[in-house]
Amino acid sequence: METLNSFFEKYGRRLWHGKYLSDCQFMVNRLSSFSDNHSKPIGAYTDDDIYAFMDHLEDQGLKDNTINRYLAAYS
Repeated sequence: METLNSFFEKYGRRLWHGKYLSDCQFMVNRLSSFSDNHSKPIGAYTDDDIYAFMDHLEDQGLKDNTINRYLAAYS
């Protein structure tokens, strides 16, 4: 079963480089540690999971541009 973290470990360096790699790792870890996502298979994420996380980021005071960077990293 591949989780978000195991996917990142396997493919992260192919997809991102330098500072963007470390930024994306931070964002992936943040989504993975939200709610019950740590053990969730990567294919089991739904729109509702992402929307709930976006709401959480907004509740934490993050601005729209920052939340959009999170979404770009996940896409």
